[in-house]
Amino acid sequence: MRGRLAVFFISAVVVAVTFSACGDDDRPSGGDAVQFDDATVQKDIAYCTPEGNAQKLDIVQPPAAPSAPRPLAVYFHGGSWTTGSKQGFNRWFTDVAENLLGRGFVVATVDYRLAKDDPWTAQVEDARCAIRFLRTHAADWSIDAARIAVWGDSTGAWLADMIALPGEDAGFDNGEWPGVSSSVRAVVDLWGPSDLDAADLSAERVKMVKRIFGKEASEIGRASPLDYVTASSPPHLIIHGDRDDTVPLSQSQALDTALKAAGVSSELIVVERGTHGLLTGDYTPASPELIGRIAAFMDLMLK
Repeated sequence: MRGRLAVFFISAVVVAVTFSACGDDDRPSGGDAVQFDDATVQKDIAYCTPEGNAQKLDIVQPPAAPSAPRPLAVYFHGGSWTTGSKQGFNRWFTDVAENLLGRGFVVATVDYRLAKDDPWTAQVEDARCAIRFLRTHAADWSIDAARIAVWGDSTGAWLADMIALPGEDAGFDNGEWPGVSSSVRAVVDLWGPSDLDAADLSAERVKMVKRIFGKEASEIGRASPLDYVTASSPPHLIIHGDRDDTVPLSQSQALDTALKAAGVSSELIVVERGTHGLLTGDYTPASPELIGRIAAFMDLMLK
């Protein structure tokens, strides 16, 4: 087993929203509708209620009325498994979402149970439940249930991979919407950990992993996306900074190598001078190019 890590940074900028009345009716119940750069957002939609504790997501829809069902891109926040929320926006959600909305995508952002309150495997079960919910209710938002992609940064990228890579026999598809697939068509992994038992992790990160996932190698392996790569894994775009001292670049290199060895389409973009989260520094490629490449990849994969 390899494994390790991830401390994820999360959010920085809170996006201002303007509340208005919610128009529709028999969509699954949620909060008020808001405006997000001219696109309608329906907030706080309960998608799964483990142990009676409702987990919620937001749906962002392009302003133009759809002429056909639209592709869906689902975002998962980071936060070292213990912090963060769907409201902790940063450019890797807001700017990517804006680009995707311009291409006619529906976008969702998802809250999930955190490890400080609910031990693993709750996070993965919630993330996969969100996909099953969205697929079940695809018609309510004019979504094409066959065209769903996921993305996330750091721990959020780990979650995206734990949706995309483990099969239904891995034991993570618990909760509501049984019998509905949690599969996705494509993954964008932004500096996420792939191998939680790897030798490239710092002593501090190893302690974190053991605190969250336990000390058994078999359980740490079960939490490592790398161990689930097969020939049927979905295509990946992976982005990682070469100066990341939180999640080592070698984590993404290992995942990219494994995907390619399995015959899966994978592209790894190594960001020169990029730290974890690409929060600071004059890095290359710059953010606008990276955001455009993320959206173009999803657009191509979900055609």
